[in-house]
Amino acid sequence: FRSEDAATGFVMPVKKSSPMPNLWDYIMLLFGEKKIGKTSMLAERADHTFFFMFEPGDKALSVYSHLFTRWADFKMGIGAFIKDDRFDLAVIDTVDLCYTMAEAYALKKLGVEHASEEAYGKGWAAIRKEFTDQIMRIVNSGKGVVFVSHATEKKIEQRGGGEYAQGAAGQRTGDGRDQAEPAVVQRVTPERVVQQPPRVA
Repeated sequence: FRSEDAATGFVMPVKKSSPMPNLWDYIMLLFGEKKIGKTSMLAERADHTFFFMFEPGDKALSVYSHLFTRWADFKMGIGAFIKDDRFDLAVIDTVDLCYTMAEAYALKKLGVEHASEEAYGKGWAAIRKEFTDQIMRIVNSGKGVVFVSHATEKKIEQRGGGEYAQGAAGQRTGDGRDQAEPAVVQRVTPERVVQQPPRVA
């Protein structure tokens, strides 16, 4: 069966898609404690991976990487990565700092110091759009993406008393913002979430 909309040229698929067998073709979120070896683990696949670094965490590794300190450079780097056939996987390390850089860029464009200065949530919307637009360029390229994030602990109170710590991705800022989690977990929706186990004391 084949259905075509003459006005748009849209054609309905005639067969189902096949699942991708390669783990690295998926969108993944990797989070764990700081300095536990998240980047080192990903470096094992260094030959076909480009590391978008937002903190100097690759000094002891042999990888293809660039430390981004300006959002404009990151946007250009995405274009270069997509065109380069040597790489089929991007690592955003860390996505927390990537989001922070997008935030600073968006606020500067708006001419404000804090997103709350823009009425009706326009400041927050501008930040999310700036970040998500660039991340989706990588996601829509057909190449794999791994978002690296530092884990934060959240205390969970139990009904019968006591509490326990639960790990979560993204840095909490204390002023109502969850930096990377809303933009990545809720908007980009990783297909695989990997939490590295904590260090053993």
